[in-house]
Amino acid sequence: MKLSLRSEENKGLDWLAAEFCPAFPETDSVTRREFSPNEEQQYFDSREKLDETKTIILRLIGLINVMNGGEEVYFGVARALTRTHRTLQQSFAGIVLRAIVDSFAYMEENRMTDLRNEAACKLGKALKAVMDEHYLPFI
Repeated sequence: MKLSLRSEENKGLDWLAAEFCPAFPETDSVTRREFSPNEEQQYFDSREKLDETKTIILRLIGLINVMNGGEEVYFGVARALTRTHRTLQQSFAGIVLRAIVDSFAYMEENRMTDLRNEAACKLGKALKAVMDEHYLPFI
């Protein structure tokens, strides 16, 4: 999945919700048919998953933001990953690496950097080329 990031909407993570989960329409704009209850539920399930993901990431960032908190978070993530099912390890790597790399590359390309995030953004841009060459299949 390629992210379509728009700089004018880059206010926290709210732009992501608007990009991937716009307000649920009453009817399909092409066929003008009403959506089924199942389609509506799929939309709201996606919205809930996006909101839950945002909460988890912000909580993780909060843990890292504590003085010397990064080391404990690193070991916690490493321990959890090594004890997770191998298919989920690969899925996690694909999703998280792609999100990190694409986001930092985007910030580097759009000059959304300063000394505090410059190294991470340059690394993201460099890793983007590597990530684009490798596919992590769901097995």
